[in-house]
Amino acid sequence: MTKNRYGLGRDIPADVARAVRQRDGFGCVVCGNAIIDYEHFAPEFKDAKEHNTDGIVLLCVMCHGLKTRGRLSSQSISDAMKSPKALQRGFSFGPFDVGSKHPELILGNVVARNVPVLLQIFGENVFCIREPEAKGGPFRISAFVSDRNGAPMMHIVDNEWRTRTSNWDVRVEGKRITINSNVRDIDLVLRSNPPHQLVFERFNMRHRGIAISSNAGQPTVFEMLDGRTLSTDGMDLDGCKIGVMLDKTGLSIGVGGGAVSIKSMSVGFSQPSGSVPRSNRPSSTASILPFKPRK
Repeated sequence: MTKNRYGLGRDIPADVARAVRQRDGFGCVVCGNAIIDYEHFAPEFKDAKEHNTDGIVLLCVMCHGLKTRGRLSSQSISDAMKSPKALQRGFSFGPFDVGSKHPELILGNVVARNVPVLLQIFGENVFCIREPEAKGGPFRISAFVSDRNGAPMMHIVDNEWRTRTSNWDVRVEGKRITINSNVRDIDLVLRSNPPHQLVFERFNMRHRGIAISSNAGQPTVFEMLDGRTLSTDGMDLDGCKIGVMLDKTGLSIGVGGGAVSIKSMSVGFSQPSGSVPRSNRPSSTASILPFKPRK
């Protein structure tokens, strides 16, 4: 491990790195790009005796290179630290490398190939893929990802991802983007395998009242507004117009043709927050979640 003349190593303590990310809006203070380096700024690393948040700044690879080559001044960085670009815009951002072949989307253990809309909730396309704008161009992934409370967490717009500065913490490490709502609770782990695969490895999200979750290899669970649930250990979708559709009637799988393979599935009931206990409900409200492949 590289150490400076005072014996200080390069590894920044997790709590210090997180505090820097939170202060700078999870992106480069100059441009807002979320692919960042931690730059010891005041003093520089060679003269630092400790990892102090006041002396570390987030710079993207491009801006870091400009600073190293003397093309971005310390004064300009100091000025940018007073009002980081991501905080001005409300999000940090980065690109996904998507090729000219229809990408595969994986949501927990739900795998979708050649599916234009992976998830639709009450008529709104939450995860979708559009054709290239021009022949030979990239397919275009778009998504709206909210956290476990329904607050916006990430937008993907035509292959550019934007993580909200209102998140508690965002880490971009290698191929993964991880978003936490606190130290222990992870709301999203998203892995990009360019150019043809995007994997939502772990997530806890709520969209228009419907909760969807999958954690560390556990079943993917869909919970409706009244607490009816569907849990699956694996689902493979190929060529459907809509992979999973949720609306007031329940849940439909494989809408618009294509092939659907379901490893296992179970239905049940969970107690919605603030709801009437199940034992006091009319029996009709505790019916199992209707689902069926649709043509």
